[in-house]
Amino acid sequence: MQSKITQKKLFTTASAALIGISCIFSPPAPVHAAAWGNLIGAGAQYIQLNKEIKYYNNDGRDKYFEQLKEKYGVNEDQGLNDRLSGIMTNLSSSIAAKDPSIVRFQTTGIPGPL
Repeated sequence: MQSKITQKKLFTTASAALIGISCIFSPPAPVHAAAWGNLIGAGAQYIQLNKEIKYYNNDGRDKYFEQLKEKYGVNEDQGLNDRLSGIMTNLSSSIAAKDPSIVRFQTTGIPGPL
């Protein structure tokens, strides 16, 4: 009886060891062509988005703003414009407390450090 229990333990231990070894030393799964296609597609999307961001950060910003003004119009209400001016002044002062370069931009129109 003792030998049957020992044989079962030995068989179980050997089976577990073989399964573990086969998992460790199994070859990696091959990379499918679809995965490469996804990577290439993601790279192309990144390039296109980066190009658009650069455009809107430079020349496109003014063109886009003009399109918005044509589409939605410009509010000429002096009371609202005065309120907006006060809000922007307060915001600029708050930012200037942490970043003094904004003061230079407000006075000269040139961005950058003092």
